[in-house]
Amino acid sequence: MKFHLSPIAIAITIASATASNAGKTFADDSFYQAISSGTATIDVRTRYESVDQDGIDNTADALTIRTKLGYKTGDYLGFTGFIEMEDSRTIAGIDDYAPNKSGYPVIADPASTNLNQAYLNYQFTEGLDLRAGRQRIILDNARFVGNVGWRQNEQTFDAVKASYGANNLTVDAVWISQVKTITDGTLNTNHALFNASYQLANIGKLTGYFYGLDNQDDSNDNATNSDTYGVRFAGSMALNDSIKLIYNAEYANQKTDVDNYNADYILAEIGADFSLFSIKAGYELLGSDDASYGFQTPLATKHAFNGWADKFLSTPTGGLQDSYIQASTKVAGMKLAAIYHQYDADQAFNCGGSDQCDSLGDEINLLLVKPLAKKYKVGVKYAAYSATDFATDTDKVWLWGEMKF
Repeated sequence: MKFHLSPIAIAITIASATASNAGKTFADDSFYQAISSGTATIDVRTRYESVDQDGIDNTADALTIRTKLGYKTGDYLGFTGFIEMEDSRTIAGIDDYAPNKSGYPVIADPASTNLNQAYLNYQFTEGLDLRAGRQRIILDNARFVGNVGWRQNEQTFDAVKASYGANNLTVDAVWISQVKTITDGTLNTNHALFNASYQLANIGKLTGYFYGLDNQDDSNDNATNSDTYGVRFAGSMALNDSIKLIYNAEYANQKTDVDNYNADYILAEIGADFSLFSIKAGYELLGSDDASYGFQTPLATKHAFNGWADKFLSTPTGGLQDSYIQASTKVAGMKLAAIYHQYDADQAFNCGGSDQCDSLGDEINLLLVKPLAKKYKVGVKYAAYSATDFATDTDKVWLWGEMKF
């Protein structure tokens, strides 16, 4: 018989025990002050998304609004609590997209109302915290663990997370019992994550990590049952008053629990930040094991990597090589960015019938974002994926506005 221990239940139990055993401090109303002196937050984003995909006759259109309402308590004997509700829905009757309607491309923003976060945080000492409950978790650049914040339904985790940070050292140890997905589903898991980093003077941060993923809902799934070990170095260095050198390098190895597949991950980036603009070139490899398995990152914020058209949310069995160049600047307070991706398989693989996929296409991404009075933001985003051996041509457009208080 399996015993499922919920981090949310742990948080509630700790909070109840604390309240019931705090009789001596109730006299000065410190518990009430902690609850009543908290901070409320609101985050609203309205977005239009259009998807035109070859092979599907209809163009998908969605106008959605996502609202988050949160409340964080004040400190009480080292404890703080946070709760956040999230609601996402279509508006103005613009909802022509799959899976809502058949015959349209997919837009992964289902209507839902849910508990996005609910956790209790305890600070043992300065720099050492324990957090239990449903929470947002982002490790490093979110390549392996992230919140998928671009989608209207955020990915959060029922987890216990211990964090330590002092003297240039940061350590996170996490156990995840459930993943709340962007499609409003839940996955029962037994994930164990460890991430430790050290800031090396003024040159960068060195990070080592282990991510042991165990999906309790599907024990035969290689993509979500694996052990990944890796090391990352990311930093920058000022060359003079107007030029900063930017560099990132990362290596990881992944072994699956089911079929013992073995695949490598490699990242190399180099760039320069000038006073008026920045430019960066990079190469990312999600390797393959004999064209039978591609390196997977099921907990990642995948939209931020390998192109905004989201054609590689699941790595093909032949793996993926992504060579890219990015340029960005600011004009009249607006951020402008352009990215070009060239995709190739790590190993040629069977992609249907007798066909072998090797060249996986290319993609152009364009972005314009304008902050307004610090609490508001509007933006336009475009992705154009051109297929060769793999997938189909796809164009996506987003227009959005948001406010945060």
